[in-house]
Amino acid sequence: MDESKNLNKESYNKIAEQWAEDRSRISVSKLVVDFSQKIKQNGNILDIGCGTGYPIAKYLCDKGFFVTGIDISENMLKKAGEQEINNPAAEQRGMLFSRGIGLGFNTFITAPEGRGIKPSPRIKNANFYLCDFFEFEPIEKYDGIIAFDSFFHFPKEKQEGIYKKVSDWLNIDGYLLFTHGKEEGETKGSMFGETFYYSALNTEKVHELLLQNGFEIELSIENYKENDTERDLVIVAKKRR
Repeated sequence: MDESKNLNKESYNKIAEQWAEDRSRISVSKLVVDFSQKIKQNGNILDIGCGTGYPIAKYLCDKGFFVTGIDISENMLKKAGEQEINNPAAEQRGMLFSRGIGLGFNTFITAPEGRGIKPSPRIKNANFYLCDFFEFEPIEKYDGIIAFDSFFHFPKEKQEGIYKKVSDWLNIDGYLLFTHGKEEGETKGSMFGETFYYSALNTEKVHELLLQNGFEIELSIENYKENDTERDLVIVAKKRR
């Protein structure tokens, strides 16, 4: 496991309890609300870096979408799956596979030992996987992909490879929403007392990569502010080819 990935995995595992409590109190971003209105009814959405599933996966599932979430933190996924649930809607979707640890069925989460852990009863129509983005291999394409505060955790040397992957995973006319850094470089920062790794390309390069991989950029905002939060870069792009 590379150093940056291992650092972020360990740090997210350590803050899972605080993260879950914090995320349970916040409302979903307007960016996510607007994104959901672009996706076809009952569409499939991939949530990259889904964490505990709150508030994004929860919101999308409540709107009738079927969500697949991937994350590298076991403890985050365990927080999403502490209680049992009956979920016939997700069961009808069948089984999804990835090259992550184990596989998910119904709304099961794959634990490090490969056992399924039943998720929170508040998140229906969702499958969660303990899996690295660069190892994930879905067997179906998605109508939407969301990566809220996750791409900037990927190693700098892998940043350019992100956009071909998400393009390959999206249906034509599918949408990608993501947040990112706006300046090229690598850094480390602190959250809940733990250290995290971050990297980014500059905005112009990200635009170039999106266009090269069949996307049309519908929204690109630097220094996006909403309520008491700010993000360096927000992009919404539509797959055209």
